[in-house]
Amino acid sequence: MGQGMDWRTNGFFPRVTFCDLQTRDIGQSRQHTVQCVLMINMFAEKIYIFLWLWFFVFLFVAIFNFIFWIYRTMSMRSKVYLVMDALKLHNVHPTRSSVQNFISSFLKFDGVVVLRLIDSNAGYVQMADILYQLWTNFYGLNSGSLNSPSPPIFNSEAVAVGMLPRRADLLVHLYRSVAIYRYR
Repeated sequence: MGQGMDWRTNGFFPRVTFCDLQTRDIGQSRQHTVQCVLMINMFAEKIYIFLWLWFFVFLFVAIFNFIFWIYRTMSMRSKVYLVMDALKLHNVHPTRSSVQNFISSFLKFDGVVVLRLIDSNAGYVQMADILYQLWTNFYGLNSGSLNSPSPPIFNSEAVAVGMLPRRADLLVHLYRSVAIYRYR
């Protein structure tokens, strides 16, 4: 079609072709060449057009989803909304500045991506539980009382020596502890 050919006569799905037909009349066999309609190619053409359009629609959906994911991952407003909304499940109502501080100094880009992936694959409640544990660890709060400090996962000697655990290890540890707590 892109080369100026008619879509009904291109060679991909020919509809009409020549067939050799043999007929028998009273003891004689005659050879005829006639035009035949290839019905299977008509069906295959329709299926191919449907699949092509279907993949084209999926391409647009995938591109839109990618752009939306990039916006949600890069936008500080979206990150703040994610954290504030998830902390509401635990009756924590932080200020916007404390959430921005938490995101910029602790979660950073990869932490938000991991939380969104946990939300997509494990569920919002599990993501909110992990985020709450990270929040309490960052601000050194006890999960039972918001005013009494608890020992954070990193102690001051680990900070001085530079032996802090990686955030990914911390997220795995917190996710496992939340999963064990939920299924007791």
